[in-house]
Amino acid sequence: MSAPAAWREHADRDGWARALARQLEAELRHGLDSAGRATLVACGGSTPDPVYAALARANLHWRRVSVLPSDERWVPATSPHSNAALLARNFGATGAQLISLHTRDADPFDAAAELCTRAAAALPFDAALLGMGPDGHTLSWFAGARGLKTALRGADAADSALVAAIHAGESPVAAPVPLRVTLTFAALMQTRRIFIAITGSEKRAVALRALEQSAAPESSARTAGREQTALPICALLCQRRVPVELHWAA
Repeated sequence: MSAPAAWREHADRDGWARALARQLEAELRHGLDSAGRATLVACGGSTPDPVYAALARANLHWRRVSVLPSDERWVPATSPHSNAALLARNFGATGAQLISLHTRDADPFDAAAELCTRAAAALPFDAALLGMGPDGHTLSWFAGARGLKTALRGADAADSALVAAIHAGESPVAAPVPLRVTLTFAALMQTRRIFIAITGSEKRAVALRALEQSAAPESSARTAGREQTALPICALLCQRRVPVELHWAA
């Protein structure tokens, strides 16, 4: 059992990015040293860009490192909304193996089984860098979304999957691409360490509220098992299987 999620504040975003990059590098190096390979789960969006830029400069055996998106909008890699494109810009020159969470299927619900196989080939995950939206979502776990129940299914459930398709048509945060795929709670529970990158005062308030809720008695089973939850990030904060650190800078 790991300790409750830890909160880390940084004086500025430069120090925040360097600190996260150092910790991700350490986890990847541990995987390389112990298993000869390592996997990074990496979120999209603009927030982690400086972290990835710093990490890509690390002296690692990158050809033995796999980089897997934490989630993906259902768009081709040429789209400006593609997380795969963002990761390619940051890690393509390193020689790391970039794993796609996209297929040619028109509907991500038709592709989930194939994508589960891709994710399984990258297990175990050495580190995950995730983000959080102002609505309390992480990965593509949007409150009220179709597919959220599958995404949050307990890691020990017989029918738990590594990847879930999501339709978040009711979420303004998910616009303009409500169709997505995401790693699941069960997948994240096969990670050695999870880091959540947060910036700005609005997200700070949401994250601290989620930490407070996750500390409530019996909140883990109640939060992770419900299809609809106000703050989906609580599913990660409530569990005690994998260490979680939230890193914030203004």
